[in-house]
Amino acid sequence: ILAYEDIIFEHVKNEKVEKDIVGKQIQFLSLYLPNTKHLGEGLHRMSRGWQAKISFCKLHYHLFKIFIRNEHTLLSAFQRTAGTNFSARQRLSCFFMYLCGIMVGNA
Repeated sequence: ILAYEDIIFEHVKNEKVEKDIVGKQIQFLSLYLPNTKHLGEGLHRMSRGWQAKISFCKLHYHLFKIFIRNEHTLLSAFQRTAGTNFSARQRLSCFFMYLCGIMVGNA
């Protein structure tokens, strides 16, 4: 993200960060991380109260949605997140190799 030469402009930075996987992680952490004044003091201290526990569940859910798009074999072929290095052709070939491996294992 920082390597773009136009990153010094605010609108370019917002556009690039908004689409990138790291930008989405930062966005969800800033939205759903409760009790940030206790950051660094442990999970138990940050999760005091039922609102904080619900906020942690929302944070884990949204981060799970981001990571499953890139790490799941089938979903990563069709739902590519910006900021990843594989093209659609490479993702489909990985899925094909995954299917071939399953068929060889079952034979």
